[in-house]
Amino acid sequence: MTASTTARRSAQGAAIALGVLTLALGLAIAPLDAEAHLATNGGPVADWLTNVSVTVPAVAVGTVLAVRRPGNPIGWLILAILLISNNPAPAYNVLDYRLHHGTLPLGAVSVLLEESWPLLLVLVTFLLWAFPDGALPSGRWRRPVLVLVVADLALG
Repeated sequence: MTASTTARRSAQGAAIALGVLTLALGLAIAPLDAEAHLATNGGPVADWLTNVSVTVPAVAVGTVLAVRRPGNPIGWLILAILLISNNPAPAYNVLDYRLHHGTLPLGAVSVLLEESWPLLLVLVTFLLWAFPDGALPSGRWRRPVLVLVVADLALG
């Protein structure tokens, strides 16, 4: 097996693992919302169906892109955006700190994940700039990209 084949298989394995993690966290939102008493008017079943109808296709697209084209950042960016934006951290934080007084495991990780939303702005900016071929614009567009990333981080 050559080094490039090994690297490709490792990247594909990492893409699948990230896709499964993103899917699991996304699907955990509705049960945690119900447990933390944050369910919307439709109830936990409606929350779960809505979440499944959005999360499963989006994670599938990001995972397939990252597995088929591991060198193209589009799939990786989609998975990272979904991981940050579609996670159960708010409900877990309510459950941990309000109802269990900080005794649940991974409370600090959940707080960090919830507070990572400024990174979401940067990732969306890169996704929009890299779409459709996965490369950032060259030449005169480098400076505006840098300005937008700095502005995103400053807003966060």
